[in-house]
Amino acid sequence: MFTKRPELVGLGRKRSDVAKRGRAPAAANLLKNGAAPGALIALITAKTLVGLIRMLTYEAPLLGWPLTLARCVPALFIPPLLGVIGQWIFNLFMKK
Repeated sequence: MFTKRPELVGLGRKRSDVAKRGRAPAAANLLKNGAAPGALIALITAKTLVGLIRMLTYEAPLLGWPLTLARCVPALFIPPLLGVIGQWIFNLFMKK
């Protein structure tokens, strides 16, 4: 049931291996595998602004649907805009 070797942490990896590499977020892994920075900026922004679970469990019951939708609908247009601006800024930094 329990392992006799406490240095092993899930999937047969040693604790020191996990500590060295850390746990990379999904966006960092996508960037490493060739995703465009603008798309990742849009993804992170959308995840932050438009959280379905947060909207259904906190905002709608506490604030009501009119205010929740008044906040959520404009938030749908912000991530693509920030993705385009972020890609432009990233390209400026990469030219130097």
